[in-house]
Amino acid sequence: MEASANVTLDMLEISLSSGQGVKFLQSKNIEVKNCIISKCASCGIMTFECENEKISHNEITDIGMYDFSAIAIHAGGKSLLVYVLDGKKEEKGQSIIEYNTIDNAPYCGITCNGGPHIIRFNKITNCMTKLHDGAAIYCSRANKTIALGNYVTKGPKLPKAHAIYFDELSEDCVVDGNFAVDIFVPFLTHMAKRIVYKNNIAVSEDDIKLHFLKSYSLKWHNNIIQSKGNINFVFSHFVHEEYTLEQFIELENNVLSCESSAVIYDPSGTCETKDKDAILNHPGVLLTDKKVRTENQCVFVDHKLNDIEIKALVEKVLY
Repeated sequence: MEASANVTLDMLEISLSSGQGVKFLQSKNIEVKNCIISKCASCGIMTFECENEKISHNEITDIGMYDFSAIAIHAGGKSLLVYVLDGKKEEKGQSIIEYNTIDNAPYCGITCNGGPHIIRFNKITNCMTKLHDGAAIYCSRANKTIALGNYVTKGPKLPKAHAIYFDELSEDCVVDGNFAVDIFVPFLTHMAKRIVYKNNIAVSEDDIKLHFLKSYSLKWHNNIIQSKGNINFVFSHFVHEEYTLEQFIELENNVLSCESSAVIYDPSGTCETKDKDAILNHPGVLLTDKKVRTENQCVFVDHKLNDIEIKALVEKVLY
């Protein structure tokens, strides 16, 4: 649909599309809900330069049958061209992406640029099966966007596969209460400012890396990272600039649990082991070699997971 307004798509079943399952262009006040979309050649749901949109309670599986850059849900107002031309981050409206279930996408699960948008309570599995430089949830140019209570698991175990990724020009966003299971790089911030990470949990059978690249004035509060391998904090700065850990990130009341007891602080971005004590001795970090028991549960359990799934996931963290 193009140049449409006040449109709702509800309880549709779409399969074997030769392109996208649902596509809106330059429309406003649109809603896509309770739809089942599968086996599309390209994206599942795609909106482009739309104003005020809500995408909720959809099941999207096995998309990108022919297009390996396909995204399960793409939304978020302005295109990069419009942003460059008008120079304003603010959107005319807002995108809300919530309570969707996504499984098996060759590239990202959800992409949403600009802001302020809300991405909450989505369950995302098996993304980036073909292309690995994105994320289950990817945002660029994000402005006051909130990622709340999302659950991500079963991604490829590769250095460029991420759960939540805030990219260039993102500012003043919040990543709250998300749960990443067996994702090698659960959180990545690149060329962004003032991103707040709080109440998130990441657990993995292998190493975990947390990437904060060319990003500053971040906050990392009340997060739990549990790994059976190493936990590696990787920071990098622009050429000819040098920053202290405090300028990169504010650490407060975080728990790191790793059986190898190796937490690495790498301010160079080269993954070399150096300045290890900067993280280990920081008052905002508690390091333990035991599994974590805490009352700080993720809000992802508001998602429509069944009781067995919820019990298994919570027990994995609160063992």
